[in-house]
This record gives sequence, structure tokens and C-alpha cells, in this order.
Amino acid sequence: LELWSFEASPYSRIVRATLTELEIPYILHNVPKERWQDMGPAVLRLKPGKYEPLAAGKREKMLPEMQGKMQVPYLVDPNTGVKMFESAQIVKYLKKQYGKA
Repeated sequence: LELWSFEASPYSRIVRATLTELEIPYILHNVPKERWQDMGPAVLRLKPGKYEPLAAGKREKMLPEMQGKMQVPYLVDPNTGVKMFESAQIVKYLKKQYGKA
């Protein structure tokens, strides 16, 4: 499994905790915050229009893999082909797919 996350995200933390609880090995991709627009409360960050990362920055390289969205957490399960955002849905999926009965 692969998880795109950034350390301070409470939503990503829930997914990482579930992966650990279920003892599922995964690759963690830390999504960088490259400029002030990427930081702080969402109300200050949200701007109308499409998100544009810094040209040639680390986030720009991640966009194609993340279906063109810059949102975390983002989980890719190569075993099933599932790609998903939203922590609650990811946790539900992990427990259903990999939970111990």
C-alpha cells in the first residue's frame, strides 16, 4: 500500500494509526508544504480556481499520481487497484479488506 500524507494532518494520522493497528506494511509519501498558501487554516488557504503548485516543485510531481488533486490522505492499494481520498472511507476500506476476523 502507498499513503500520501503530511505529518501534521489529523486525518492522515487516523489512517496511519489504522495501518499500524492492522499491522499493514505501507510506503509513506510525505506531501511537502512549499509556500505559505499551502499552510495554515483552510479558510485562509482556499482560493477560487484550480490549485497550481510551484512550477518544478515537489507537489507538481505528485499531482499526476494523486489524480490531479492535492489532498491528503490519499491511499493507493496496488493489490486491488483502489485509489481513494477521505480518511473515514480509507479506514472503512482498510478494516473491511485487511481486518482480522
